[in-house]
Amino acid sequence: MAISNRQFGKDHGPLAHAMSFGWGLGFWMGVRFILEAQQLNYSWLGVIGWLIGLYIIFGMYTSTVHYKYKVRGGKLSFGKAYLYVLELGMCAALVGALVKWAYLMWFDTDYLRYVYNTMMPLLEKLFPTQLESAEAALKALLTPIRFAVNSIAGELLTTALVGILIAALAVRAKNFLPDDADNDSEDDI
Repeated sequence: MAISNRQFGKDHGPLAHAMSFGWGLGFWMGVRFILEAQQLNYSWLGVIGWLIGLYIIFGMYTSTVHYKYKVRGGKLSFGKAYLYVLELGMCAALVGALVKWAYLMWFDTDYLRYVYNTMMPLLEKLFPTQLESAEAALKALLTPIRFAVNSIAGELLTTALVGILIAALAVRAKNFLPDDADNDSEDDI
């Protein structure tokens, strides 16, 4: 099923376009986290996680080029491209956080305990006099919902940094997308 050009006409803003592509990228962000969490048992999953990370970056780039040519008519400034990438990253981070929360809540309930046990020796070395307050802060942060919400901030920071490169490349990009003028029927979803 193809996405119709009519669905993203001039009357739709960049957020509607970013939301339609962001859910898929967010799903892959969640899958990447799950693979990284399972990397403790199977080290080769780390390589797949890196490949998925590159796929997410490429997906953000192609979504931005799609937005440039299919919605904006081939004209897109750096500022508008960067704003679109941030909106795309926000939508993806929200979906990714939902996947992470569900995974930590129901499928791998021991992962946060592992993180806690890994972090405590480090906290003992860094804050020997304030160990009780550092331990309480760590326990408060390592709940599934707080972990997922904090991951949104991390994904947005990453998007803000990588988005500069994505926006710069997308502004200069030629249209490599297939011309779907023949496929522009009412049936397209």
